[in-house]
Amino acid sequence: MRSIVTVVVVMGMLLCFCGVSFAGEWSGLLVLKNDVNFPKGKDVSATQQVCAWVQYKWIGLGVDLVMSADKKERYFQGSPYVTGKIDLKKWGELYPLVGFSGDDTGTDYVQTGFWYSKGFGKLHTFWDIRHYWAVKAQTTSYIDSFLEVKYPLTKNEKLFAGLDLEYIHYFEKDHDWYFVGPLVGYKFTKNIAFVVRASREWDVSHDGGTKPTDKIRTMIVFTF
Repeated sequence: MRSIVTVVVVMGMLLCFCGVSFAGEWSGLLVLKNDVNFPKGKDVSATQQVCAWVQYKWIGLGVDLVMSADKKERYFQGSPYVTGKIDLKKWGELYPLVGFSGDDTGTDYVQTGFWYSKGFGKLHTFWDIRHYWAVKAQTTSYIDSFLEVKYPLTKNEKLFAGLDLEYIHYFEKDHDWYFVGPLVGYKFTKNIAFVVRASREWDVSHDGGTKPTDKIRTMIVFTF
């Protein structure tokens, strides 16, 4: 597992730094995430994520990897996907998305959805809406809706703040999950940023009640 992650990270970093020379043809990003989770009534745990995406002209290819090396609960999930790009001019950019998602417990999904990016002056918004269709009958399909809003705090726009919101609804169960998290970030260069986010999550089910979790996320973001 570690070798796979190492390959993805190294390739992604090379693409981020070398891809600048292909401006106008190539674009993409690599995000390295580390979460420290503080679930109520449970032990503290950590989760790592690697999100890599590369686009050539109007078509893109990406993968999201989620890993937990906790001794009590090891976990791995991989979600490859393909994106398109539709330029809506003054209305922003739309990226249709289709892919697959599976983990080491045998929970598999086909994912469909879209990204939507739109600026309002200096305020930037990003939507990520995906429907996960369960492959197996015993698995529950769900919809995942994510919104991020960011705004620069300095004239050079290196320091910025924002807010993340996410809501997940499971269709075959009386089960919902949502979170809210303010963030702050700093751009070291045009292509590299460091972000910290503090969030509160709520896992709500009819049988189990509400299970809150506090989380601290640190991210390094490479873009080109």
